[in-house]
Amino acid sequence: MFSSAFQDIDPGVLPPELGIAAGDVTGIIDVVVVASPTYYDASTFCAKRFPVDIQLKRYTAPVTLVTDTRCSDFFTVNCEWESYAKLDPCPAVYVATSTVKNPDGSVALTQTQSFYSPGKVGAAAPSFVPGTPGGSPSVTPSAPKTDETVTLTFQTIRNCATTVLGDCKVQWGDGAVQSVPCPDSAPTRVPHVYGTAGRYTITVEVFVKDAILPDPPADTRSISVTVVPPNVAPDSLTLTWTQSVDADGASRTRWTARAKDANGNLKTLTLTLDGSVTYSYDCPTAAGADCSATWEHRKACSGPILNRLTATDALGASTSFGIDPSTVVATTRGVFTAAPAFTTASVVQGSEASLVLVGSHPCPAQGIRCQVDWADGTNPEVVSCSSAAGAKHLYNTFPRPIAAVVVVQEAVTSPAGTSFVTSSQALANIQVTNKAPSASVVASAAAASPAYLGSIISVLATASDVTAELSFLTATLATPFGGSSTLYSAAISPPRQTFTYSTTPVFVDGSVSIGTGQQPQALLRFVVRDHVCKETGFTLTCRVSWGDSATVVDTVPCDQSAGLAHTYAAVGRYTARVVAEAFLRVDGRTSGQALSLTATVDVTNAAPTASVTASQGPLTAAGAAITVTPTAADVDSNLAKLEFTLTASNGFFYRGTPSCTGASCAPAAVTLQVTCPGVYTADAIATDSLSLTGSARTTIPIDTPPASFSGNPSFGAGPFLKNSPVSLTFTPAHVCSIIAQQATLKCTIFWGDNSPDDAFPCGSGVGQQRSHTYQSSGPFTATVTVSVPNSPTNTEGQASASLVVSSGTPVLDPSSFRITPLLLPVGGSVSAAATATDPGADLKELVIDWGDGTNTSFPCTASPKSTCSLPATASHVYSVTGVFAPTATPADDDGTPASPVPLPAGFVVVYDPQGGFVVGGGWITSPPGALASDTAQTLTGVASFGFNSKYKAGASAPTGNTEFVFSAGGFRFRSTSYDWMVISGSRVQFKGSGIVNSQPSPVYKFSIMAEDGGSTPGSDRFRLRVFSLAADGTTEIKVYDNFVGGAATDCASLSDPSCDFRAATTALGGGSIVIQKSPSGRRSAV
Repeated sequence: MFSSAFQDIDPGVLPPELGIAAGDVTGIIDVVVVASPTYYDASTFCAKRFPVDIQLKRYTAPVTLVTDTRCSDFFTVNCEWESYAKLDPCPAVYVATSTVKNPDGSVALTQTQSFYSPGKVGAAAPSFVPGTPGGSPSVTPSAPKTDETVTLTFQTIRNCATTVLGDCKVQWGDGAVQSVPCPDSAPTRVPHVYGTAGRYTITVEVFVKDAILPDPPADTRSISVTVVPPNVAPDSLTLTWTQSVDADGASRTRWTARAKDANGNLKTLTLTLDGSVTYSYDCPTAAGADCSATWEHRKACSGPILNRLTATDALGASTSFGIDPSTVVATTRGVFTAAPAFTTASVVQGSEASLVLVGSHPCPAQGIRCQVDWADGTNPEVVSCSSAAGAKHLYNTFPRPIAAVVVVQEAVTSPAGTSFVTSSQALANIQVTNKAPSASVVASAAAASPAYLGSIISVLATASDVTAELSFLTATLATPFGGSSTLYSAAISPPRQTFTYSTTPVFVDGSVSIGTGQQPQALLRFVVRDHVCKETGFTLTCRVSWGDSATVVDTVPCDQSAGLAHTYAAVGRYTARVVAEAFLRVDGRTSGQALSLTATVDVTNAAPTASVTASQGPLTAAGAAITVTPTAADVDSNLAKLEFTLTASNGFFYRGTPSCTGASCAPAAVTLQVTCPGVYTADAIATDSLSLTGSARTTIPIDTPPASFSGNPSFGAGPFLKNSPVSLTFTPAHVCSIIAQQATLKCTIFWGDNSPDDAFPCGSGVGQQRSHTYQSSGPFTATVTVSVPNSPTNTEGQASASLVVSSGTPVLDPSSFRITPLLLPVGGSVSAAATATDPGADLKELVIDWGDGTNTSFPCTASPKSTCSLPATASHVYSVTGVFAPTATPADDDGTPASPVPLPAGFVVVYDPQGGFVVGGGWITSPPGALASDTAQTLTGVASFGFNSKYKAGASAPTGNTEFVFSAGGFRFRSTSYDWMVISGSRVQFKGSGIVNSQPSPVYKFSIMAEDGGSTPGSDRFRLRVFSLAADGTTEIKVYDNFVGGAATDCASLSDPSCDFRAATTALGGGSIVIQKSPSGRRSAV
């Protein structure tokens, strides 16, 4: 025999001159020469001298790799050796030639065989060119959108000259698959469009083809890509603003911006004001879907504010929004740099007073002016806004305190022109005091006539008063003698009384309630009547001080018969003062008079009111929801607090204190889950700022919630058999802790099979387990009802569990299944024994499948039918040869399917003692994983074999020899005995024992399956199984098996219906197998 194998080999065991290094692919020529009887001397058992030449060449681009000559000396029956050669790393076909010569040098036999070397692992596989672009797969764009074209770029190369790049297969990860040409010289670019966003894994496979050799494996690369939805510009832009005025009069606007983005990639918010001022905010990554920003903008000049909000996402898409500028107006005002003040606290009437004031405006282009109402009856006067030296005014009024009103007015331009409006106002106080009158006297003497009368002294006394308020003048004359006399005494008429109170000041209601609600305000009524003889230049004004620090009201009409209204902010007693002033200006001089009267009012407080409602939701096992809605109101608009509670006699308590101020409040309703029955009371109490209260109450009854389960009913995993107890477990529960702790629940089970209900007391949260026996098979549903005893309402809770009760699956004891004998000639008879049991006690029959296409049914007659055995007469006659695998299957009355039980002993072998013979020799390629000792499962190569087997006349076991050599694995097997052989058409199977690697022990079992394919080359097939038996005597332990396809197609017997013979055997690489039933049918090997 001649064979060849290829494998990686440690170069350290080879001669250095071979030039084989680590990692090289090494060829091994395994030569086995078996001398025929004509070539050796039977007396010496030595072969005659003849040499054997071998040569190894590469088939493509022929190169001679090995020449060797052996067997030139005498040798025993076999001559064998191994030669080594360094092979190409790429796959290639090699031709080995052996020439056997006669002793005289003539050629006796020439044999040529071709062999395939897979080369170095992966050497012929295609690969991707590294680097980007054009190398390992890359995707552009890196983050494509749906409906956007994605381009996959890669470049592949072939690593062996004998190969040709085939198509590349691209799997896009979305179910789409493309096959595209893959050139060896340029990058490949493949477009694709994803219709749905998501993360996809793209897989690229490149294949190479070989016209002669098997195609090498493909190379596969993968790359992931995330497809995002189409970008949508940000939306839902909102812009709000509030405004205030700074101390210097400038406008301050607070802007709040917000935008949303469906893609969640908002980047910036930008606010542009008046076309030149820009505020920007970078949105955090976490706020990519909803971003807000706030800015403050200060503007010195009044006028519309142009505004534009722009939201931009990370991909540059943007949306803008603006508010109508006519609705966003910057409000500025003129202000006082310092509070206006007189230079002196008082001034004598008839003298000038100096008022210092400085006004300004934040916008220089916006004009202002200042005006003073001197509060003395004169007209308001426009003065300089920068009167640091003081604005001058002559006060000629009667002595009194003066509160001058000073205002800053700013210019407002409109289509009608420029006007001035008041921006700021302040008061400046000064006291006008009285000036003393002046007097003069002139005296002269003249002789009296007659002279005896003495002298006449003339006295001229005069008086003047700048305030025109002289009331009395007296002139006296003193004598040298110490006496004096009043020469003149007269009253001087004062200025005319110009007015009187026809109605004295009085409040309409002596007591009013505080606030601005529905109660009336405080009304002060008075009337000042003018003097009937009013002169030109006469003026009359009235002023009111309310007594509560409110600003004095100037120039109030003096006829308040309808009442002058005022609102007091706090309770108490207040005194209002009315001052009426009359002025008469004649010849540039002013005289005046003032009358002051008061009125008193009491301001009181009204108690607030409260209301509360309570409503109930559906009553369930979880209890009921009570919704409490409190409200409060106060006509005085000074609510301070609202408190509400929900309580019950079962211990439930809840308190709520929502914020509540002003005239009324209606906080959001509060929903509370209650679990126990009872009457629930809702109270609401409203309190105002003066601690007055108002309250309301309502009640709502709650019934007992139904019971439930904290663990639903369950029968467990089964199986469930009729006439056998089953257990139902469940845990009842009640949501009310009072009932759960103090009351006993009632549990009732309806088993669903017409049996009486099972009622019993049970506890909440206590697991229950009840047992029941079903008398028949089928599906059943058990319903558990839990209720609260003595409850006036329905408190039942229900839950169910289902199960299927069967009669049980009959079971056959494998150890009881026996067939004897196991080896018999064709036409022989066997007897059988087996015993089965059935938990449902309704066994019907035992069925034996004899494995040869026939079966026998044996009825079960014993009572009870829980056990059934084959009768002693159970037997069968095998009329055909073969290896058969009998099974036994029990069946019950319900037809419950049972699994066939195989014969523990394995097989029944039926042979034909006159069945011919089989002979074979050649080689196969041993696949990886065939040799059990090859833990890496990588060893492969040529394995040569030779066998012959024949039944001799009258023998119960065949005779013959089997040899098998797998050099790459260091494995050699030789048979020592045969057990049986079965020929079935063109197929044969025989079994026996043998040894491995010439070691006498242990002895292994083996089985060979083979097929004679006839004259068609390559159609013969072969399989060898070598195994040992475990301690149980039946379990096989693999040593060698050239079928590694798996147990699903394993063939232990030619008669096995699941046997896929061609999948379980290997086609011969060379040689032949001949199966001959009789000498007349013998044919020659091909």
